[in-house]
Amino acid sequence: MCKKIIVLLTGQLRYFSELNYKNLKNSLKDYDLSFYIVCWENEKKETKDKFVKLYNPIKFLEIQDKDFSEEVKKIQIPDTAVKSENIFKMWYSFIKACELLSKEKFNEAPTYILRYRSDLLPLENQNIDIKFSNNNDIFVPDLNHWNGINDQFFIFHYSKLNKMIEFLEFIYK
Repeated sequence: MCKKIIVLLTGQLRYFSELNYKNLKNSLKDYDLSFYIVCWENEKKETKDKFVKLYNPIKFLEIQDKDFSEEVKKIQIPDTAVKSENIFKMWYSFIKACELLSKEKFNEAPTYILRYRSDLLPLENQNIDIKFSNNNDIFVPDLNHWNGINDQFFIFHYSKLNKMIEFLEFIYK
């Protein structure tokens, strides 16, 4: 039986590409992928429609954009490679997606959750092997991190969803 992966596209929908979708599906061809999209309400309808048509998500949730300017002021050593507020926004949308998943009733629970940013450019014929994973692993590739932790792509075991939510809530306190 094929293991299931829930793919979360969260935050700003950017760089719409059918090739990205095809390469992601091919990279994880040994798994059954289901897509969930959690994006900003203020994104263009045309953009949202394109993503919904291609990814055919099980759930599509629009969330209100949030202002993190006060949180950004508290950062003592900001990452100058990116706009600090965008880091907060990415994690906020990811929390909302995890909360959505925690309320889902599955006939058969997925094995993994994959956080995937739509502008990630997977290579053609790339194979992502996660068979050696155990329940406590979070796979975060060491690329595209700009002096921090890669936020474009990471995989964790579904059984740790509540732990991930608790951790993220802790970060925001």
